[in-house]
Amino acid sequence: MLKALAVSLLLTLLLEGFLALIWGVGNLRDALLIIAVNAVTNPTAVSLYYLLGGGAALTAIIEISVVFAEWLIYRIWGRETHPAFLFSITSNGFSYFGGILVEALYVSLLM
Repeated sequence: MLKALAVSLLLTLLLEGFLALIWGVGNLRDALLIIAVNAVTNPTAVSLYYLLGGGAALTAIIEISVVFAEWLIYRIWGRETHPAFLFSITSNGFSYFGGILVEALYVSLLM
């Protein structure tokens, strides 16, 4: 599970960092906020997924919870992450579906 946590966090930081640049996040404060937020929410979400048995319904509940938690944080402390809800849902969707794509490519290369 530690490997899954590390790979997921690294991929999330890369994808959401890239999206933040496209979004126009250019200050160090918001960049560090995005890193800190994901350093907490991503391992928590991945751990819950594995500990509770996975599945589509659980994934949806966890992802929705993460979007709302990150939205509140970006709304309060973010400067260039506004509109915060749109940033949260876009960045999380981008990293979630980006992760699915990377996993599919990885699996197809192994076969």
